[in-house]
Amino acid sequence: MPVPTGLILAIIVFVAVAFLILTALLQVGQAGSPTGQGCNLFCVVKDYIGRCPPGGC
Repeated sequence: MPVPTGLILAIIVFVAVAFLILTALLQVGQAGSPTGQGCNLFCVVKDYIGRCPPGGC
């Protein structure tokens, strides 16, 4: 059973967008860290503003 080309393209676009969003979240988290050391990625995802608790996660 052939896989539709549209489905493949949709998956590629979804993965690319998700990667860009994660990268942006990580950068915002690093910029918003009070210690300047950056955030744990999971903390950044939980706190969409990108602020971190003192001392990291």
